[in-house]
Amino acid sequence: MSLGPTSTETLFAIGAGKQVTAVDDQSNYPAEAPRSALSGLTPNIEAIANYKPDLVIASRDTGKLTENLGKVHIPVLVLPAANTLQDAYDQMALLGKATGHTQEATKLVTDTQSRIRSIVDGTAKPAKPLSYYYELDQTFYSVTSKTFIGQVIGQFGMTNIADKAPEAGGYPQLSAEAVSSADPDLVFLADTKCCGQNAEV
Repeated sequence: MSLGPTSTETLFAIGAGKQVTAVDDQSNYPAEAPRSALSGLTPNIEAIANYKPDLVIASRDTGKLTENLGKVHIPVLVLPAANTLQDAYDQMALLGKATGHTQEATKLVTDTQSRIRSIVDGTAKPAKPLSYYYELDQTFYSVTSKTFIGQVIGQFGMTNIADKAPEAGGYPQLSAEAVSSADPDLVFLADTKCCGQNAEV
């Protein structure tokens, strides 16, 4: 059972889809995933146990999920959101090992690395590295180059203006003045629909 979209997609990508009995209500890919009303954010222990899974894969240990499912002898594998690309690769490998698809997981990691390299190598590089600001929400929270998204963008040789701010765990809060002063060449908005982001700044 998968209680997180990332794990769900990875399980199917490594050929373990037929072993998945149910996925949470946020897992919408691939289409054939057995979506249910189960929540990974507020897990219902009884509802999960009713599926009698051999393994539950979750993105967080919410509501003592591991402890409570342990009482009915159902193991839980917690895979939090990847902080780096290497974290993502490690989680792919771990899911492969946990489901008996080690070789397929290794191939997925290799293919993913190859596709990223191909995209980066095929992208024209400007004479002078471009600077950028990645905005998470309308209160100017951003990401540094040490975060997952920062590492991805960093492969294109761009300079992150948030790297000069106190890290705050990789997600510093800037100000309108700081962003304007840095005058980034590019601005990335994480989600203008949900957060009313500052497209005009």
